[in-house]
Amino acid sequence: MEVVVVNAKSSTDDTCKIVLDKGVKLIQSDANSRAQQMNLGAQNSISTYLCFLHADVIPPKSFLKDIYEALELSDFGWFCYNFDSDSKMLKVNARFTRSNGFFAGGGDQILFIKRDVFDSLNGFNEDYRIMEDFELVRRLKKMFKGPTIIQNPATVSSRKYLNSSFFKVNWYNLKMMTVFMLGRNPSYLKSKYENGLAD
Repeated sequence: MEVVVVNAKSSTDDTCKIVLDKGVKLIQSDANSRAQQMNLGAQNSISTYLCFLHADVIPPKSFLKDIYEALELSDFGWFCYNFDSDSKMLKVNARFTRSNGFFAGGGDQILFIKRDVFDSLNGFNEDYRIMEDFELVRRLKKMFKGPTIIQNPATVSSRKYLNSSFFKVNWYNLKMMTVFMLGRNPSYLKSKYENGLAD
């Protein structure tokens, strides 16, 4: 297994120090964009299988074994997840991640994929500043075998719900997904995200 951390050069936190102290491969990215950073990570990886993990997600201890077994059955997939919270409402949210539903395939679910499949699609579409994970999954579903949804849950930070509110975050997510499903272009999605969909 190899671990590649792609950090934006504009970052001002202690990511670089922590990564280097752990002896993990660090890539400094000129771009501050998840799609570009994840593509850069893949380009600097030599692995047969790729697994994309956001910074606020912790995989289960058996995640490598889980992924190897899943990719014997399909070309790509993701994990369901639980939140690091005892909130009953967040437990309801987490339950929806166990199936291939409307919100399935987002970045918090730890997307894994065969490298040759990822390369054949030219990776993440870098025109997307947000929703790049859903856009890739949409293409994957049309062309490849999958997904396999691993029922051994990852753990996701609940901080955005704590910093805002359960209903506000869910309503915002629903509106963003609806705009995406309606086929609006990446620049429109970005503008709506930055404006908080206030209109």
